Amino acid sequence: MVLVLAVLSFVVIAPAEEYLFRGVIQRRLTRSMRTPAAVGVAALLFVIPHAIGYLGGIQAIVLLSIAPFSLAVILGALYEKYDNLSVPILAHGLYNATLFLTTILGALYEKYDNLSVPILAHGLYNATLFLTTYVTAF
Repeated sequence: MVLVLAVLSFVVIAPAEEYLFRGVIQRRLTRSMRTPAAVGVAALLFVIPHAIGYLGGIQAIVLLSIAPFSLAVILGALYEKYDNLSVPILAHGLYNATLFLTTILGALYEKYDNLSVPILAHGLYNATLFLTTYVTAF
């Protein structure tokens, strides 16, 4: 099931979210405010549906919202830099797919008690962040 989610991330989830948050919301916000502010507001709006399922107090919600907010800022910057939705869609899909695959690797670690599994999962996660940052910088 997790592999299906990884594929759906590239085909459905990332394109739909990027079209809405970057292609519609961020684009319209840039008409009425400066670009950095528009990226920030769109990133805050991106966090809302991602934070709905978080349980715990306000501190937990704020802490768990840092990653989606950071991701949304990077995706917004990619959209502004390249003026092309395919770039943030690809970065978003890669990020989500990596999270799904690290979930599989985490489950394998629990099942087989093998330290190489979380090391590989952490490496995949860091590689995704590095690639996203590299694309943003250039």
